[in-house]
Amino acid sequence: MGRYSHGQNIDNRLLFLENIGLQVKKDLFTIDHLKSLWSILVKKAATDVEKNAFLKWVMKSKTTASGKKNPILSDTLLRNFFNNVLCDPSQMENFKIVTPEIFQCFEKCFEIINEREDNIEVNKNGISVVRFQPLVGYEVLWEMLLNCPNEAVLKNVKNLLANIHLKIASSAAEDKFQIWQSFIQRWVESFQIASQQLEGELMVHVISLLNLFVDLLDGRKYINRDGPATEKVDILVVDKKGKKFIKEIGLMCVDDKTRRRVAVPANGTLFLLRKKIAEEFGLQTYEFDMYTTQNYKISHEIEDMHSINSISKRIILDISMLKSHSEQ
Repeated sequence: MGRYSHGQNIDNRLLFLENIGLQVKKDLFTIDHLKSLWSILVKKAATDVEKNAFLKWVMKSKTTASGKKNPILSDTLLRNFFNNVLCDPSQMENFKIVTPEIFQCFEKCFEIINEREDNIEVNKNGISVVRFQPLVGYEVLWEMLLNCPNEAVLKNVKNLLANIHLKIASSAAEDKFQIWQSFIQRWVESFQIASQQLEGELMVHVISLLNLFVDLLDGRKYINRDGPATEKVDILVVDKKGKKFIKEIGLMCVDDKTRRRVAVPANGTLFLLRKKIAEEFGLQTYEFDMYTTQNYKISHEIEDMHSINSISKRIILDISMLKSHSEQ
């Protein structure tokens, strides 16, 4: 054993590149260097240690004197890395090597680049699409849907695709139906490809994407669990940024303006809770997110698989959309 662990050695070398290659000699550090690092530390990685270290390094940012966070890679270098590595079928082996960590890197770069291009707005609720047609990396998501074998990645791909077509900024509201039409057209193309390949699992994933899109669009899919509810769960819907803690429910509030009480059966699903909240505030079901107290975002795909009774003491609701709606 040496003085430093394998992970520490990798981190130290990446830090050296950051301080020298990206600062002192930043004009000499090119996409070719990033491709070499990708090949060595990701595609030919001996362990997950170097792969994950590199992916975290690519997404790393530094805080400026004004408090703004900027990625360590320049705009041009980050864009080149995204286009020529993360979106390149040859580098990604037709997207068959995409892991959850690689997709996290892809999604982060997707957000940074498209926000800089004024194609999306990014906030704590995720993304809102401002300009749909010029979205950078959009086509690649459909390629991942058809080619990536990793189940965890496919869940994230489907969630991002659904959000891109449903979370539309108010400034782009007039484009809503065109964006929905685009989704249907691309979905039909994907379904035809899946049908021709006669792969059952691929068909299931493509169909589940449509199912997710429809669920989020109109909120019709909500069910109660079989069997009698032993009690009613009275959930106080409040903003998670506040400091007041409702102990028995596990929610927090910021002011009295956003308080609503939603009565739901204890054995009802999380999607039923979402439906009730949306009805109470006059929103679509996809306009707010739910998190656990560990700040883990609850995937829309699992909301009809878990009862409120099993998780209600560990839910935080992010209702900034609800708050802004109530103030309009």
